[in-house]
Amino acid sequence: MERNFCVAVTRPVEQSADLVARLQALGADVLVAPTIACAPAADPQLLLAALADRPDLLVLTSASAVAALVATGAPLAGVRVAAVGPATAAAARAAGMVVVAVPPVAQASALPAALGELGGLRILLPQADLADGTLAQALRSQGAEVCTVVAYRTVAGPGVALLREPLRASEVLAITFASGSAARFLVAGLGAEAHTLLAGVALVCIGPATAAVVADCGLRVAAVAATPDAAGLAAAVGLA
Repeated sequence: MERNFCVAVTRPVEQSADLVARLQALGADVLVAPTIACAPAADPQLLLAALADRPDLLVLTSASAVAALVATGAPLAGVRVAAVGPATAAAARAAGMVVVAVPPVAQASALPAALGELGGLRILLPQADLADGTLAQALRSQGAEVCTVVAYRTVAGPGVALLREPLRASEVLAITFASGSAARFLVAGLGAEAHTLLAGVALVCIGPATAAVVADCGLRVAAVAATPDAAGLAAAVGLA
């Protein structure tokens, strides 16, 4: 791509700084247009009660889960956690938790292998309301007793309103997606215009699972990051 191209970042604002900086270093004009946001769980007391049960290990799949834990006000110092990747691990350590495992690839599907045989370990898995049961089942298959709790909700962000007119004016050359939910909310928000407005835009995904969602929405994926992080996503934009 040429320099001074416009790239839209659909991650929540609080998770976008690293990606934005990397894209700007590539010469992109960046439009931060979060199509998803995090909201408190319908019943935050459920997470607090699960923490009070003193699980042996917390498995954290996002920094948003860490934020939800902190918001409960429960004492977290010394709590043992497995984190999906470096950013989540850093957030957990900042909250006083002890990170005992981080998989070499920052994907939830890689967590069970990083933990190995779990032999009756009591695990708390705080997750988004849209999470499926795949990770919990994988942990159970390795012998763990898993308690899943909705720690936060994934809701539509303001990004669609920010993107609509730039897309109509053909000012956006690429859009990055760090989750399937970000893509779904964008397509739903654009409505009947979605496929027309996105037809000429390079859609760049953080990994195969996100790319599969974009494809399921009837859209063409331009590039998939080689590594599921900000560096990989920015590099994929440069190749798209």
